[in-house]
Amino acid sequence: MSTSHAERIALLRSVPYLSVLDEGTLHTLAHAARKHRYPADAVILIEGDPCPGLWIVESGRVKASLLSPSGREHILAIYGPGEVVNELSAFDSASSTVTLQTLAETHLLVISCPAFQTLLDEHPEVTREALKHLASRSRRLVAMIADLSLRTVTARLAGLLLDSIAGSDEATMTRSQMAARLGTVREVVSRSLRDLERLGLIRIERDRIILLKPRELAQLAERE
Repeated sequence: MSTSHAERIALLRSVPYLSVLDEGTLHTLAHAARKHRYPADAVILIEGDPCPGLWIVESGRVKASLLSPSGREHILAIYGPGEVVNELSAFDSASSTVTLQTLAETHLLVISCPAFQTLLDEHPEVTREALKHLASRSRRLVAMIADLSLRTVTARLAGLLLDSIAGSDEATMTRSQMAARLGTVREVVSRSLRDLERLGLIRIERDRIILLKPRELAQLAERE
C-alpha cells in the first residue's frame, strides 16, 4: 500500500504534539520519515532492543507487552491507525521497554531518533505539547497500577468484556488473551468467567461469550 505525501502529512498531524508544527516543517518531516511494512504476527521489537525511532501506525494493529522469563505475557496496550508506538524510548533514545508484535498486516511511519531529537530541540512548542501528552499517559499508568492492585480479577474481567464488544453483545477473546490483558493466568480467568456465568451476567459458548446484562457488568466493573 503506497502512501502519498499528503497522506503522510495527515498522519503526522494526527499526533497531538506534532499537529502544532507549521506546514513547512511537517513537509520536511514527512520527507524524512520512512515507511515499514510488517506481516501479521511479526515481532518487530523486543524489550531491550535499541530504539529505531518514533513509530506511527498507518494501518493495522500493534500489541505492546511485557514478557516474564517463563514466557508469561502481560499486554499493556494495543495500538491502531493514527496512534504512536514506543514513544517513551524515542524521547530519550533509550532501549525499548516493551515487546511489540503485529496483530494484522501493519504499516508504520518511522521518524528516526536523531530526527525526532532534533525536532524537539528546534521546536519547543512540540516539547511542551509532548509533556502534556506524557503527563496524561502517566496518569493512565497510575490508574492501571491501581486497577491491578486494588480491584479483583472478576471486576477487571467485567470491564474488559465490556470494552471488547464492538457493535454486538459478544466477546471473542480467548482465555489466554484475557489473562494477558488482565495481568493474571488463564486458570484464574476461567474461574472468574464461571462466576460471572453463575451470576447470570454472561453465557459462555464454545468460541464466544454472550453478555446478557451489560448494565450489571458495568456496576461490577466499578467495584473494588
